[in-house]
Amino acid sequence: MNSGIFDKLEAGETVLADRGFTVLDNEFVRRDVSLFTPFCLQDKIQFPLDERCENKKVSSHRCHAERATGRIKSFKILDGIICCNLKNIDDIHYVCVFLTNFLENPLINVIKC
Repeated sequence: MNSGIFDKLEAGETVLADRGFTVLDNEFVRRDVSLFTPFCLQDKIQFPLDERCENKKVSSHRCHAERATGRIKSFKILDGIICCNLKNIDDIHYVCVFLTNFLENPLINVIKC
């Protein structure tokens, strides 16, 4: 993975990913970063109740993250491809994320299982 994303992760952080994203599990463990992915059925016909609830929660959080990313990208300065070496990009991104909190509709509805 040459994107440089791993270099930005800090111990104790969490990453949400799609099913089957296990290629770099050891890298997450080495950096003390939690990786959450939905469970896979494998040889099962149906998920047990606890796995269904966990999948629902993970999927719900992924939807919120994708919606939040969409809102953040609505700022013209963040629209399109951004060079990682852009000066002050962290500050620019922080301000855009901060401002999305003032948009009308909330992103998260609590899901109970």
